[in-house]
Amino acid sequence: MHGYQNAKLFAAFLSAILAIGLAATSVRASSYNGTDPVTTPCGNGNNPIYTIGKRTAQSPVGDSGIPVPIIASGLIIGQVEIRHSAKCATVWSRVTNLSGGSADVHETLVTYSSSNGDGRVEHQAPGVDTVGNGHYAWSLQYDDTASFSAKGGILFNGTWYWAETARSVAWVQYKANFADNPYACTHQSPWQCERWETLAGGQPSTVHYGLDTSIATMPSGSGQTTDVRPDVRFMFDQFNGVPGGSPFFDEVPFLQAEVTVFEYNSDDGAQARASAYTDTGSHIYVWGIIELNSFVHNWGDQDVVRATLCHETDHLLGLGHVWWDDSNGVNNLGSKATCVGASMPDGPGKDDNRALKAVYSGVVP
Repeated sequence: MHGYQNAKLFAAFLSAILAIGLAATSVRASSYNGTDPVTTPCGNGNNPIYTIGKRTAQSPVGDSGIPVPIIASGLIIGQVEIRHSAKCATVWSRVTNLSGGSADVHETLVTYSSSNGDGRVEHQAPGVDTVGNGHYAWSLQYDDTASFSAKGGILFNGTWYWAETARSVAWVQYKANFADNPYACTHQSPWQCERWETLAGGQPSTVHYGLDTSIATMPSGSGQTTDVRPDVRFMFDQFNGVPGGSPFFDEVPFLQAEVTVFEYNSDDGAQARASAYTDTGSHIYVWGIIELNSFVHNWGDQDVVRATLCHETDHLLGLGHVWWDDSNGVNNLGSKATCVGASMPDGPGKDDNRALKAVYSGVVP
């Protein structure tokens, strides 16, 4: 998040906007436990998938995972890897046959109830898959948990040979110095949650927002413009479906607004920024801004607009960026299913819901 200092921008705020519609709940809250990933949006190839798992000190920065070889008598006959869906927050095991001929394979996804490795459960795919050399088979998928690993077996010369990836700890919401904190705050001094005020009993408060008229003419390339107001309204509707005390967004004429979405000219190269003032005593937001940079000429792409708004709205609600935390330190390797780590044009994912619930209720789901 960035501080907001430029008084010249206040002149851009005056506008009146229609009232917001009813909230819509994100479909990402549904569970894909025990389903075939390739028959769902999780693994059908239309959304980001990451290979995660075993990492070593020699792994290049940015490498999202190294498959583990399955070895028989010194020969690599296959490999096993953890696959992770950035859309669904699910994981599964994939085993590749490298034996030189057709072979029977087993795929097992292993989950744990804690990041310390407690509560190990093996989810072995039913039956045996027979695959050709260089081809692979996969297990059913399960919602990601505190940590997970993938196990795979290949039948070679009448004997089963097995290998398992290193146990991967959870992806975490990383913010400031809270490297050991999965949801950007600890609910304890001095690291209270930065959040909007909640009502008695933890009920969500209403956060009013306004839209500057300039976002009706955002640049979209070749001298063309696009109106992103419907996308702003769409995204706030999606966040209105997040459970656990997160505030309800309501659109009003700007002079009454506490959150503003607007366009301005900047040379800092950022697509968008989320800014907020906080009461340092209570760590509660009092107002915030999402700024869309008019020098970025792809606002005509609806997925780009919505994914950016989703990312910045997460920031306004109190979340930091998603980082990968492993025994070698914190490495920024991309994303889990969350707006602050991946492109999520459909709105907040399951991990956004989990993180926001933790921030606003103090309960980690």
